[in-house]
Amino acid sequence: MRAGAGTPRARIRGWGEHTWPGTRDIMGWTVEDDGLGVVFSRSIPDLVRTMMRPVTDAFLSTQGLTQSDIRGLIVHPGGERVLEALEDCYGLPRGDLVSARGVLADHGNMSSATIFFILERDTPAAARLPGNRP
Repeated sequence: MRAGAGTPRARIRGWGEHTWPGTRDIMGWTVEDDGLGVVFSRSIPDLVRTMMRPVTDAFLSTQGLTQSDIRGLIVHPGGERVLEALEDCYGLPRGDLVSARGVLADHGNMSSATIFFILERDTPAAARLPGNRP
């Protein structure tokens, strides 16, 4: 993420997606009589801990980057155990994902909308990181 002049703004430099085969029952939605039901398997933290880093490393490689080029992470706080798994997988000190934990504590997991709350907290901080210039 790089910040523009004036109000800090993120600029997308690259993007990617990945689907792990055989994970359909780990996270998603079900159609219920009274609306949608959420599916969150207890295995999500283990999947994050063991499978996220290789995918991230492969994506960074396509951008000519490595993990050592990254100065911070903006993540969706699926829950405390997911945040701990992310810290483990990226070698971060426990409690390092401050904004994600703050949003989780203040608002809970609001599904997809949660990431906008994280961006609101993290974008000004990211703008102050050395090297983040337009």
